[in-house]
Amino acid sequence: MRYVLFLLFPLLVHSPVYAQGLNFDDTTYEKLPQKYSARTTGSGQLPIRVDLSPYTPSVMSQGKLGTCVGFSSAYYARTILEAVSRGITDRAQIDALRFSPSFLYNAIKDSTDSQCMKGSLIDDALNYMKEKGVASFADKGYPECEANDPEFTSPDSQIMDYIRLFGLLETENAVATTKKALSEMTPVIIGIQTTPSLQELGFLGKIWRWIVRLFGGEDDTGLWKPTKSNKRGTGHAVCVVGYDDDRYGGAFKMVNSWGTSWGEDGYFWVTYPDFAEFTKYGYQAYLPIAPDSAGVTMAGSVSVQSATFVTDNEVPYVRSVEGKINQGSENQEGMVAYTLRDAQRTGSNFKFVAEVDRLAYVYVVAADASELRTEILFPVSGKVSPIIGANTQMLLPSEDLLYTLVGEPGIQYWLFLFSEKELDIEKYVFDMNEAQGNFTNRALTAFGEDLVPYEKVEYDDRKVNFTLRGQHEGHIVPLLISLQQK
Repeated sequence: MRYVLFLLFPLLVHSPVYAQGLNFDDTTYEKLPQKYSARTTGSGQLPIRVDLSPYTPSVMSQGKLGTCVGFSSAYYARTILEAVSRGITDRAQIDALRFSPSFLYNAIKDSTDSQCMKGSLIDDALNYMKEKGVASFADKGYPECEANDPEFTSPDSQIMDYIRLFGLLETENAVATTKKALSEMTPVIIGIQTTPSLQELGFLGKIWRWIVRLFGGEDDTGLWKPTKSNKRGTGHAVCVVGYDDDRYGGAFKMVNSWGTSWGEDGYFWVTYPDFAEFTKYGYQAYLPIAPDSAGVTMAGSVSVQSATFVTDNEVPYVRSVEGKINQGSENQEGMVAYTLRDAQRTGSNFKFVAEVDRLAYVYVVAADASELRTEILFPVSGKVSPIIGANTQMLLPSEDLLYTLVGEPGIQYWLFLFSEKELDIEKYVFDMNEAQGNFTNRALTAFGEDLVPYEKVEYDDRKVNFTLRGQHEGHIVPLLISLQQK
């Protein structure tokens, strides 16, 4: 053993140094709307484990270039999203559709970075893919540090949107929201604060750990232990592809851009506590909303809960169609409305529970009994993203707070909007407040042709519930709830 150690020590001392390339920008990160802190529907719990590595392209090495952002964002995350959407797990087929890390890096790098060494921001990478898309790996391989050909991008390569998962100081929330994002079958792009111990997962480090295991040591191949090093290093971007509550007491699985001789064939694990401490940024990206295998594009429901009533199976409301209904006309302007059957007293407390079954943008607007002014209830102030992932339960105003009926008696309105696209909700609300008529007619005037015709939506007769299938005009499905305040 002594001779093995003496022979191996010089190799460990001169082990290769791996390139990184993430530039930190806390201000830019904090400006991005954050994922809604949600509950998971169904059993109410997340799966014990999620693994997206079957949808991951072959692991590559970024070499000596500072292109980790290009790899984590385009090569891994964007390719995984594409493979998941197509249901492809064959590695050769995935590699045939992978996206170019060089193209994305060249598109966002500093203009003076002729050698692709200065690094970049994850925000810039995701914003570029949202606005313009990214070239395929077949059109621009790696490494290529020359100028891009814009003809290599197409609308099909664009992402629909992206959000941040947690704030800079939200260590506890970081683990929960990252797991929720992964459970939605989307990879997570993160920016980590490295320590020198990350380099120890390289090839020579693997030899050392093999020897340690040979003599009865702990089998922790592929586990990054950042606290082994006191010194903080520079930023590095990687892609989270899974988690396992049982492994190492709970850990995330990540794919790196340092080749297959590093870590576990290019992958590594980080325990939940270390993830919370050493992960600065977390991002979730989305492809455009598309029908699932059953043809469902969007689906959701809303219930009203209070100490005295719950609009669930008891059906204490009346369903109707309100608006500009012209009998015999093909262009009927109407909206399905659910009105609570029993009037509620001033001072009554309640909350809304919205079940979002499929990915959607969700907005909530409301008007009091006077109907004179509509206001936005969700999202608030641009701090929380309106993008709500599949199988999410929303509690409004929050888990710990309630709405209270105040003011003069009359009809109260709440309009839940499920959309396939991002909305300029402030503009819509402005138009509603400028329009004439009752609440429903003002909503129909403001949203107009952006609403999916109510005849094309499967509205439930017993619950405030809808399902949208097949081809349709418009992109917004409204759920209108009203009650009589007494």
